[in-house]
Amino acid sequence: RFIEIFNPSDQLLFVHFVLHNISLHGDKIQVLNEAIHNCNNCVLSRDENPFSFNISKDKEIYMDEVKPRSSLKVGINFFANTPGTYSTLLYLRNNLTIIEAVWLTARAVVPQFKFGNRKPGSITALQFEINEKRCTKPSKRTFTAKNAGEVPLTIYGIRIENDLCVGYGFKVLNCEPFQLQPNESRKIEIGFSPDFTLSRVERTLNFDTSIGSSVNFTLIGTVASPALEICSQNVLRPVWEPDFKSKVTIVLCIALFL
Repeated sequence: RFIEIFNPSDQLLFVHFVLHNISLHGDKIQVLNEAIHNCNNCVLSRDENPFSFNISKDKEIYMDEVKPRSSLKVGINFFANTPGTYSTLLYLRNNLTIIEAVWLTARAVVPQFKFGNRKPGSITALQFEINEKRCTKPSKRTFTAKNAGEVPLTIYGIRIENDLCVGYGFKVLNCEPFQLQPNESRKIEIGFSPDFTLSRVERTLNFDTSIGSSVNFTLIGTVASPALEICSQNVLRPVWEPDFKSKVTIVLCIALFL
C-alpha cells in the first residue's frame, strides 16, 4: 500500500521514514500523543515484524525529500506467516513539524475454498455411477464451488489430472475462469462418460487458483458389473474399425507365415 505525504509549505521537506520495530525500539511508544494519528484499537505487534518499505525489506529507515507544495508516495509491504491482526507505527521525522506518526494496521487471513462441501485434499471422493440403463447417457452431477474465506478468490482453470477441462472420461461442462468474492458460490457441472473398459476410474480434479497452494479433489467413476458387458456392446465404434480389423488380421497372418 502507498501512503501519500503532502508538503504544504514553500520550502523543501526532508523526511526520515522509520517503521517501529520492538526488537530495536522497545515495546513502549516514546512519542507525544499529539504527534500520533489516533487509532483506539491499535497495539504494537510483538510476535513478528511483518511491515517493511517496498524499496528494501532490510531497511528500517528510509529517507526522501518532498518538493514545495507537492506530494510523495511511500510504499509499505505487509507479509505475515501467521493469521491475525498486526499494527505498527510509521514515524516521519522531518524539518517542518519535527515528528509525525501514523498507525499501520493489517490483517492476515487464510483463503478457504470448498467444492461439493469438501475441503481441498478431502478423502471423501466425488462419486459418479453408471448402470445398464444409462449406457448412452453420461452421469452428470452439479457441485458448488464456494469461497468460504475472507478474501476474493480467482479460479484460472480446472484440470482433470493435467488435462484442461476434459480427460479420462470426465468433463467439466462450465470450465471457464471465474472469480468468487468472500462467501460467494458458483455451480459447476461435471459429466462422466466411460469407455466401459474399466469398472472403476479414479482421477484427480485440480483447480488452478490464486490461493497458491494445491487445490485438488478426488473423482471416482464406477460402472456397475452387470452394466459393464452390456454397455460395452452398445458403444458406437468407428465406421472404419471393421475394415481396419480385417486388414490387420491379414497382415498378422502373413507375418506369422513368413
